[in-house]
Amino acid sequence: MIGFRAMSLRGLEGQIVAPPAEPTVLRLAIANAGAIPSADYKYNTETLEFSKQTGVDVQPTSNGACVRVSPTGKWMLFGTINTPYNVLYKRVNNVWVKFSELAVAGRVNGACFSHDDTHLIMSHNSAPYVTIYEIVGDTFTQVAFTSHIASNGLAAAYHPTLDIFISSHQGAPNVVCYQKVGNTYELLNTPYAPPQSVGYGCRFSPDGTLAVVATGGGPTAVLYRFDENGFGDRFAGDIPIAGYSARTALLTNDNQYLVVGHLTTPFWSYIQVNPTAGTYGASLPVPTLPSYGIYADLSPAGDILAIARYGAGYLSIFRLNGDTITSIPYGSSPNNNGAGANFYLTVE
Repeated sequence: MIGFRAMSLRGLEGQIVAPPAEPTVLRLAIANAGAIPSADYKYNTETLEFSKQTGVDVQPTSNGACVRVSPTGKWMLFGTINTPYNVLYKRVNNVWVKFSELAVAGRVNGACFSHDDTHLIMSHNSAPYVTIYEIVGDTFTQVAFTSHIASNGLAAAYHPTLDIFISSHQGAPNVVCYQKVGNTYELLNTPYAPPQSVGYGCRFSPDGTLAVVATGGGPTAVLYRFDENGFGDRFAGDIPIAGYSARTALLTNDNQYLVVGHLTTPFWSYIQVNPTAGTYGASLPVPTLPSYGIYADLSPAGDILAIARYGAGYLSIFRLNGDTITSIPYGSSPNNNGAGANFYLTVE
């Protein structure tokens, strides 16, 4: 009979060392375009509701423009409309503690971290329109980088597995793709059939096989196939809400639905997608928002959608289950018009 011996992790002096706990507590960071710019919400798995929490130790001094938490949950970049245009926070004892302000040329409209937490991308007003920082430990060092589009940057998204990011912009070709080469990033490609209007938002599908751009007119949002070569074929036809001016768009975890926040009632749309055929399906009935959706985000599990919006309440949260959409309470509202939203997980 073969015997087995139980193994344990031990420190340098022989003590048992527990493996690090997995982050399981769902939180939602919000950027507001007004007083008290930062808000934070925590999800209660028993009541199935969100509640407002103490988020940052020091509020930004300018209205919020975007917010993004790093994949490990260590860093949060809060973009602002006025100088210094950003505040960088570090997670310490379940509170976001102000860490620094990074040099950047203008208003930070969008940001993303690399999938391995080694790079931060900011998409902003004023040349060079995109600024990149390398992260080593707690040190942020600006990366030498040449932008390949001469218009304000409005959003940025990093691929979930590849060292590639996309940024969407105010002017043609409205979205650009960059790949990490050595210690910098270089142009990989732009879409063969680029969006016809301002790229207000951009996002990868959770599996990285698709990319979506929210546009200020024309088809409202544009979907592309995506791989290590960058943008591929554009989906055929227009989504069934063509003509709306969109501000945000994302794909659900199964790539079967497209969420678009736009300026026209019902202020957001939930659209069926056929990724195999590269086509759009029906726009499904949705609860009408009190005001237009400015930024949407999906929980890591893919079952909860948050839409930061302009107008009273400033936030809407829904549970998604296929074609079924139900509202989720969240108690106290943010303090002003929504500008950004980002789900993240913590250990508590």
